[in-house]
Amino acid sequence: MLPENSKKVLDIGSGTGEFTQMIIDRLKDAEITGMDINLKYAALAEKYHYREVIADAGKPLPVADSSFDLVVASEIIEHLDDTDTFVQEIYRVLKPGGIWVCVTPNLASNPNIIALMLGRQHYTCQVNDMGDFGVLFPTSHPEWDGQKTKWRTHRRIFTAPSLK
Repeated sequence: MLPENSKKVLDIGSGTGEFTQMIIDRLKDAEITGMDINLKYAALAEKYHYREVIADAGKPLPVADSSFDLVVASEIIEHLDDTDTFVQEIYRVLKPGGIWVCVTPNLASNPNIIALMLGRQHYTCQVNDMGDFGVLFPTSHPEWDGQKTKWRTHRRIFTAPSLK
């Protein structure tokens, strides 16, 4: 549930803009900024009517200190090598009393527990960057097949207590 009083929102990892559009629909009066590393998504921001910033979430964020009431980072933190900098940057750009909504796969989820019980690799973290080897529930995507890219795989895996 998004806080209704959020006036300035940053959606890190805005991607195709579909989730960003849901934020726009929910927080009608808010000024929304999307952020993604992929240039092809910048044009989609026009479709959904929000400001887009092209940036690497694993590096210092190119936005001012204390500038957002709400920061949403959905399915991003698990892809980053430097989660410490990411978390520090979130708190830097949040206004005092601001809220950070972080969504990430749960290492302790039932599919992961079942995979491990069967001696398979849990789906949330691959053993390499080229494919889903040993995974019970493959997560391949046609855009990723055969491409070595750190954004394709998960670098950090969290349980709810470890994320807190």
